[in-house]
Amino acid sequence: MKNIFCLLFLFIFVLYSTAYAGERPREFQGVPWGTHISKVEGLAPKKEPSFANLPTEIQQRIKEAALKSEERGEKTYLRPADILTVPDGEVKSIEYLFVKDIFTQGIIYYYDYPQLLNFVKIYAHLYGPPDRVEKDETMIKHNWYTEKDDEAEVTLFYNPMVKTGYVSMRWKAFAKKEKGLILGDDSKMETDGKGWILLREDDSGKWFYDSDRLRQSDKDIFQIWVKCNLSIKHQNEWRISLKSKTMPSYEISLEAIKCSSKESRNLQFVILSERGPLKVFQSNKNWEPIAPGSMVEALYNKVCK
Repeated sequence: MKNIFCLLFLFIFVLYSTAYAGERPREFQGVPWGTHISKVEGLAPKKEPSFANLPTEIQQRIKEAALKSEERGEKTYLRPADILTVPDGEVKSIEYLFVKDIFTQGIIYYYDYPQLLNFVKIYAHLYGPPDRVEKDETMIKHNWYTEKDDEAEVTLFYNPMVKTGYVSMRWKAFAKKEKGLILGDDSKMETDGKGWILLREDDSGKWFYDSDRLRQSDKDIFQIWVKCNLSIKHQNEWRISLKSKTMPSYEISLEAIKCSSKESRNLQFVILSERGPLKVFQSNKNWEPIAPGSMVEALYNKVCK
């Protein structure tokens, strides 16, 4: 019976993903790009993790981020009837992302290295050799249609540190039609959702500050929220430091900046994964000089100008 399900999954996967080797991916799990949500049967909203053990202010920030995602019309669903058994293994879950009720992205999460090799064979058969392969001690990534195709792209990712990975198929054409929803608009200012403005990018990842929540608590003291979408390297550093089995995804913190003396104080700091908080750190009670070239100095230059 298991073999029958494996063959059935692979047959459906091959049949619906593409018509022949080298064809761009126009569908995901039988759902064509651009399909309205009302035409996809059996969807169930993805349950978000609980943040009840976080400080109230952090919970509020996460809720606000979720509301902004809703404002952009982003919703993620599962189909409980999906078959999760594949040749020589199983996948963890299959997710469907809709923007303004239009299907734009599908993601398959899987468990181990043998399954990565299975997917490499499947996609090489479907789409030919990958456009690009990246590999180091923290990740293995295969890309199809990332640059040469404007319809959709395929990313096969694996993290050897935690022995999990995912397959992402994204409809790029929609992002071009709906400016700012996925890829951002044509302006030079990069954002990560409404209010979050790119501050800088370094080895830690991409840093954003919340332009909508800048507060002046004293004559020359400002409070501002900062978020970092962690790089793969920094994700692994945090995972080892926290001795966590779950990979961290981002940091969120509340910083206080004293402009007159060029000092800062951290008021809130949390490390989070996609499943929820991993570590809540105590606030810093003392003002400290802002280090030259640091992220905080870049923040100082924004709020104290």
